[in-house]
Amino acid sequence: MEHGARCLLTLVDWLDEGFSSIIELSAVIEPCKSYLEYVEGEEVEARCPLFRGLFRARIIAISADRRKLKRIQVQLGSSSGFSTLQHRVAKWKRRERSFYWRPRPAHPLGESWRGTKATSRGKDNRRGLEEADEDIDHVISSVFTLNREQPPGTGSKQMTVASAPQPLLEDMGRCSPLTLSPPSSPKNWSSLEDSKERLTPALIDSVDCFSDASEEPTRQIFATVERAPKDLVPPRPQGSKAVVVTSSHCRSPECEMLSRELEALRDQCAKLQAHNVMLQQQLNTAYADQNRRPHQDLNDGTSRPKAGLYDDPELPLSHGMIELVLGTGIYLYESQLTLARSSARSQTALARLLLDIFFTRDEQAKSNLSGENGLQCLNPRVVGTIVAYAISQEQYQPTSSAVIKNSLRNKLGCLRAPSRLLHSKSRLLVS
Repeated sequence: MEHGARCLLTLVDWLDEGFSSIIELSAVIEPCKSYLEYVEGEEVEARCPLFRGLFRARIIAISADRRKLKRIQVQLGSSSGFSTLQHRVAKWKRRERSFYWRPRPAHPLGESWRGTKATSRGKDNRRGLEEADEDIDHVISSVFTLNREQPPGTGSKQMTVASAPQPLLEDMGRCSPLTLSPPSSPKNWSSLEDSKERLTPALIDSVDCFSDASEEPTRQIFATVERAPKDLVPPRPQGSKAVVVTSSHCRSPECEMLSRELEALRDQCAKLQAHNVMLQQQLNTAYADQNRRPHQDLNDGTSRPKAGLYDDPELPLSHGMIELVLGTGIYLYESQLTLARSSARSQTALARLLLDIFFTRDEQAKSNLSGENGLQCLNPRVVGTIVAYAISQEQYQPTSSAVIKNSLRNKLGCLRAPSRLLHSKSRLLVS
């Protein structure tokens, strides 16, 4: 058995890899199974010559002739996927089972039919779509219109209410075209009662008038049908200032109540917007007063104003104050500036001394430079002017603005230290 298995070859399709190859039948692993029991189309596990391990495979053919298996592999296509290869295997087996294989007979009309069919197929599809569009447009344009072949009252004339194509109406689930005859031909009166349900409500009253043997009902129904489009379609505007009203005002109690509520909400919204504008103006005024008033208050027991920000230079100049930096509006006394410059040994020390001139210790303890962490913000214009003046003093060692601001920040933080707070509380108790 082992010798027979080694002599036999098999063409397998590797299901997980997507290709086929010729291997020895002994590479197929099926314990306790003879090589004579393998059949074509069976799924087995085998050793693939390109990879290690066992892989799922399907046996396509078994033979000792490698050329025969190679010919089968070429016919099937070794680079095809699993589904295509399986289809080709079944097709090849059907050919092998037949005695001889003949090609499929040609079409009775020959190759000319194939060429004309291939070229005209797209044109037929486009022509069908165009015809369908024309039919739909014809149906839309023919609704509530009247096609008169001859004027009413002469001979056997007929009037068509809807002139849509018969097949299209049947496809759309509608009734067939309705044809009415004038009173001169009473043969269609019996079918008129059956056609009442198919007419529009606007035409039912006019159809009942056909019991009289006169031409007046015909004129009435002609007038009703001609007037229908004018009632349904809104009139076109005449001129550039024409206004078209497409909907009427609803007079139901619910709509009236909603309209009243909407008007009340609009009035309330307008009042709130006006009140919001007033509050915003008050807030801006209060913020401006907050920046000005602390520096314009007089010292206790004196009539001299404090150093600080003044928008109007008349008051500080009248008391002999000078501007710290030209154009900033920050004023102080010349004696204060001279004392600070004589006491400082660096630009950072000068900035710290100037901060004590413009702000008290209590204001510094409750504030910082950014206004974060629940603290108040010192006036940015005053702080910026102090930093700019300190940098402009070239008699000291040059320092950047970031270093000066960091020094001021440390000064404000030290005033809020626990030891300073305890010392201030003890001073209050002693006093």
